[in-house]
Parts: sequence; structure tokens; C-alpha cells
Amino acid sequence: MNKDALLRAVRLALDDEWDASHRIAQDYSDTTANWLHAVLHKIEGDEWNSRYWYARTSGRNYEDFADAGEKVYDVGGIASYSTTFGFVIPTAQPVGNYTIRIRINKDDNVLPIDPNAISTFDECQNISSFSIAPENTLYSYSNGLLIDVSSAMIKRCIVSKSGSVLISSDITSIDNSAFSNCTLLTSINIPESVISIGNRAFNDCKKLTDLYVASSTPIDMASSKSAFTGIVLEDCILHVPTGSILAYQNAAGWSNFLNIEEN
Repeated sequence: MNKDALLRAVRLALDDEWDASHRIAQDYSDTTANWLHAVLHKIEGDEWNSRYWYARTSGRNYEDFADAGEKVYDVGGIASYSTTFGFVIPTAQPVGNYTIRIRINKDDNVLPIDPNAISTFDECQNISSFSIAPENTLYSYSNGLLIDVSSAMIKRCIVSKSGSVLISSDITSIDNSAFSNCTLLTSINIPESVISIGNRAFNDCKKLTDLYVASSTPIDMASSKSAFTGIVLEDCILHVPTGSILAYQNAAGWSNFLNIEEN
């Protein structure tokens, strides 16, 4: 990576232009580019990818730039809980079914969503369903979607879900990585009630051809610019309400779509 490319990528990152900076890092394969790539994923909150790229630098380590505010708690010897990176299951732990008991603190879901957080279930790609205990009134599960009822938030869509998703009008936010790696989805309809979308929310929804949004005012994506990473933007049509196409063409995150059509 030459000096000009590095400085351009750094400036973009400092200006919160994460996707543009990330594209530059992807164009190079030397250790400097790999370091930049690692740092970008750490800023995003994607620990797995960050560690992957740190391992391809010249002796730099993920821990060298650890979050001083992170606290890790032992959870029954099976997993650890990190206040920065969610639940971590050791790779040596046998494959199986585990029960995770989650205590929600009063400030956990205060909007706007923490842009540096990732979903607890981000890398849990083999989950085929969620079973909610009858006494648990905080969560619900139906049609492949895990819902945090208390905050009206979609927490996770199972990756095996295919076809279309029609988000109900009682949902107000979509969590970080909620639809990440849902590669079988072709259409998603976001109602006007949704006011917040997290980072990597639709990461790698590669077969998505239609994204419908009901709000005439684009949702603020300033803190969630990686929400649509991995969508094939030239193949996906963003459907917006009549009279709002210009607003979406000029809105952060939304303007990345190459095909924007009014309903």
C-alpha cells in the first residue's frame, strides 16, 4: 500500500466513511494494508475479522490495542462474557446445544444503538430456531425472527430463512448483525416504524434483490455505515416512497444503492 492510499483511507475512516476506507484496504495485500484492515474491523466491532487481519501483519496483535473499558466475566466455565464483544465460546468446547441466560440491564437498549457493538448471535450461523421459555416475556420468536419485545428490536433472523421478510409495524429497531449471512433472503420490507438500523444488519445478504422502506425520511445511518456491507448493490433495488428518491440518493448509507426506485 502506497503512502497516498494509506492517508486517503485513514482520512476516510476519521470522517466515518467506513465502507470507502474498507474498499481501499481490500485493494492491497501487504502488511500495512492488512493492519489497516484489522483496525477498521476493530472499529466496526467485528472481533473475528479484526483478529484474522492482525494475524497477517508484521507482529502486531489485537491485544496491543485492547479496549481498556472491557470486562470479562466467567460464565459457568463454558463461555465468557465481554462487555465489548458479547459471548465468546472457546473453540475447544464441544459442539452441542447450550442455554444462554441473558440479563438485560436497564441501559442496554437505549437508542442510538452502540455502533461498536456486535450481535450476541453474529457468528451463530447454525441456529435453526429459538425456543423461548413460557415465563420469558422479554423475547418472542416467530417466522424465523428473534424479537426483543421490551425494546421492539429484531435481534436475529435465522440464516436458513429464505424468500421474503415482512417486518411488522411494531418493530422500531434492527440490531447489529440481525440479518447477517442470511444469504437465502431475496426481499425485505422495512416499515415506517423502524427508526434505527445497526451495523452489519444486512451483512452478506447476497441474494437480496429488493429492499423496501416505507419511511419518506431516510433512517439516519451515520453510525451504521456497514449495515449493507456484502449486499450486491448493483443487483438490489431500493424501493422508496413516492417523492423521496432524492432524499435517499443523498443520505449516508442509502446513497450506496445503485438502483433506487419510487413505489
